Amino acid sequence: MLIRRILILASVLSVGLFLGYSASKSQKLTNGFTSHYTLSRLLLTEGEIINVYDTAYFNQKIEEYGFNEIKDLPNIPTSAFSLLPVAWMEPAAAKVAWIIISVISLFFSIIILFSSFEISFKNNLGLLLICVTFLFYPLYYNSLLGQSYAVILLLFAIAIYGLKKNNMWLVSISISFVLLYRGYGLIPLLALLLSKKYKEFFATIFITVALILITLPVIHINSWEMFYLKIFSMFGLNEDASNTAYQTLISFLSHLLVYNELKNPYALMNIPQVFIYYSVQFLGLVTLYLFSRILPKKHTLVLFTISIGLNIIFAPIAEDYSNVLYLPSIYLAGKYIYENYIHLKIESILFFLAIALLALPINFRALQFSDFPVYLLAYPRLYGGILLIILSFRASNLNFQIRPEKFAVHHK
Repeated sequence: MLIRRILILASVLSVGLFLGYSASKSQKLTNGFTSHYTLSRLLLTEGEIINVYDTAYFNQKIEEYGFNEIKDLPNIPTSAFSLLPVAWMEPAAAKVAWIIISVISLFFSIIILFSSFEISFKNNLGLLLICVTFLFYPLYYNSLLGQSYAVILLLFAIAIYGLKKNNMWLVSISISFVLLYRGYGLIPLLALLLSKKYKEFFATIFITVALILITLPVIHINSWEMFYLKIFSMFGLNEDASNTAYQTLISFLSHLLVYNELKNPYALMNIPQVFIYYSVQFLGLVTLYLFSRILPKKHTLVLFTISIGLNIIFAPIAEDYSNVLYLPSIYLAGKYIYENYIHLKIESILFFLAIALLALPINFRALQFSDFPVYLLAYPRLYGGILLIILSFRASNLNFQIRPEKFAVHHK
């Protein structure tokens, strides 16, 4: 009873701390929110998106809309729809409204994920995961910058629930929105294909293409071309790829192996950046394929959840706020380790280590220009993410052997 009371108190305090922090930062105008707001405001006021990938033009609009001394780049063209509900407001008020939307999205995400993984809010596991969630630093960073990953988490949560209930439309529409929102979701989409969820896979592609075509009158083809040439084609391929802000495998290997006199002077070799990029993309596909072959065929829910984490590890860039998307894997691994503690004592210790690496406010950016091997310490989120995915795979596979009926995505 004492442990339970402590967990209840800790849960309440952690929720209060997160809400207090989010409220205190709700009017702070930052990069990230600036980009999303400006793109949506342009669509709202001008009725179309054409020249936003002209850097001088976009930053001029940022200044016109009331952001002082902030420079930013636009994201994927269809993300212009993301802040339309608040883009009519002045920036400070819009940031407050957006934070409220993000917090509501987070709460709904937790409810849906707990339901999908059959986790109760009333037991010790549920209370412990609540504490982990609301003390998860990437979530605070997401609120500080007014980023959109709480909403993306909600979309992934709906997709997971759709798989649980064998609802094609919940899965496909959610993943389509993720793809068009921030360009995330390719590995989870491929996870559907490898799980032989063909209806969901092709429906997602159809919905995504249809929405792009429907929005062409306001988001012109020129915008898509410029986005690809100026933004997308440079992700993970330019001289900034080794920046420790990006906790990805591409950044880690670039830091280790791609020399740059100004940006990365302590690399051990000078391998072409393009080789690192495509090697990591290939490794990501191979990893997903191997997981899909090793996991039982009806393990769709687990493979899809793990694929969300893999999408971060193998992404070209992924800053701290994107690590919010590790939460489904934390819930998944936490449930299975909790249920099989007797068999997974070492994994339990490693699970808390993974959470610590992902959740603590570590200043890894300060190690950007450290010499080898010190800069190996600059990637705690990457190490934590990799460890978490391995534990999710290990624990869920063991739990399947013990309780196979809990994992099947039943087909009608």
